[in-house]
Amino acid sequence: MSEITVEEYQRLTKKAWIIYGAIVAAIVAFLVLVVASDNEERLFFAIFGVALPYVLRPTEKSMQKHVKKYAGVEPPEALVIESAPATTNDTDSEEKPEDKS
Repeated sequence: MSEITVEEYQRLTKKAWIIYGAIVAAIVAFLVLVVASDNEERLFFAIFGVALPYVLRPTEKSMQKHVKKYAGVEPPEALVIESAPATTNDTDSEEKPEDKS
């Protein structure tokens, strides 16, 4: 993979978000203009079509994977988002207080 500056990587990430937005806009337009048969369905597809991509938007980590896959560049060290370390909840090893009623 090639070395890249923070500004160049941010430019590539911005392009990826623009492409994501254009795809969402095309899907919403298709649903509203082609699939919907009456005004009620048009309203539903317009509202639902805009809300769903917001709720299911990609995370920064997945965007990094897509930029790496399609642009072929690794993010600079300053922008790398690491996954959180797995923590275990050892409730079995803790002593549980006995109920003295």
